[in-house]
Amino acid sequence: MQYVELLGRTVLALVFVASAVGKLKSGAAFVAFRRGLADMRLLPTAVVPAVAVAVVTGEVVAVVLLGLPGTGTAGLVLALVLLASFTAAIAVVLARGTRVSCPCFGGSSVSFGRRHLVRNGLLLGLGVAALVGGTSQAPLAVPAALLSMAGAVVIAMVVVTFEDIADVLAPSLGSGNR
Repeated sequence: MQYVELLGRTVLALVFVASAVGKLKSGAAFVAFRRGLADMRLLPTAVVPAVAVAVVTGEVVAVVLLGLPGTGTAGLVLALVLLASFTAAIAVVLARGTRVSCPCFGGSSVSFGRRHLVRNGLLLGLGVAALVGGTSQAPLAVPAALLSMAGAVVIAMVVVTFEDIADVLAPSLGSGNR
């Protein structure tokens, strides 16, 4: 089970790295993220800038905690709290019928849809599995650990490019159905 923990921690760290970098790669990217948060209409306008900073800070802290020895459990808990918050926000936006572009990785022209709930649900499941699987203190075998990490890179790449992949696999779905 420790390989599940390694896989989950690595996937979540890579996804949160991509998310934070996407939001911080330029001033325009961060403004687009902040505008996406405001467009969701879940927060008073006055607190949107502070929440935008808190989200990116939380993502960066999660990456650090997930990557450091001895802080993996804290990193998983923080990652799960962030993912649960993002998922709840998406669910509320969808329930209201609001069309908002996904600011998940810095900005996108794709509106939130069910596909975002599925993606986050899968990440939440992986995070919980990693948290449960992290109870063993047995040493990792290097080949198996490398295989877990290689798998994590592939999974993270799929998650980060999820919208593009979904468009290729299901082009007939309107953006409101994603």
